Amino acid sequence: MYRKSLSVLVFGVCVAVAGSAAAGDVQFGLKGGVNRAETTLENPPSDQDRSPVVGIGGGVVLSFGLGGSVGIDTDLLYLQKGVHTEALLAQQDDWESGIETDLALDYVVLAPLLRVGGRGESLSPYFFGGPELGYLVTATHTEAVWYGSPGSGKQENEFDISDYLESTAWGWAVGAGLEFPGESVSAFVEGRWAQGASNIWTKEHTQAWGEEKPRGVYLFGGLRF
Repeated sequence: MYRKSLSVLVFGVCVAVAGSAAAGDVQFGLKGGVNRAETTLENPPSDQDRSPVVGIGGGVVLSFGLGGSVGIDTDLLYLQKGVHTEALLAQQDDWESGIETDLALDYVVLAPLLRVGGRGESLSPYFFGGPELGYLVTATHTEAVWYGSPGSGKQENEFDISDYLESTAWGWAVGAGLEFPGESVSAFVEGRWAQGASNIWTKEHTQAWGEEKPRGVYLFGGLRF
């Protein structure tokens, strides 16, 4: 609870500072791209292979100038997160059993990021970092189980697990980008690494292997007006 309250306070301070910045130095933008997503566990099962999934993301950004090359980019994004896991449960001669799972999480993410650089008259790099606060929209667990000869068919089931997860998740992000200025519209591309700092599961439903936190690499392109 303390960490969530601190995160909300940080967001409030950042947004307040941005809102009180020079009123005429504000840009609106659109961005979209992909997220190479996965999750981390405190004590991952030794018999489980975990791999990233690729989701989409995008939304709007308000860029507030604070003077010179410093500003705050406040993102409001829809992001797909999750992870893929596989485990071979048993194997003997020409018979085996195993399970695959996909955890699919959709979030609306608010991220006020301190930015240095960009917004110049020529091609210019910029760097940014700050907190992220996500609100869970949907959470789906898909399970595929197989047994028999290798390559035999899988039995699939899909479950809505929203009630088992925290409705909010917070973390941190850092990244860099390139801005291509124009007369009235600027284009940009950027990459971002984000690490969750809070457990996605409720206390009652935290798994035996400990807290699970999302992380990802975002690749975005967009326009500022």
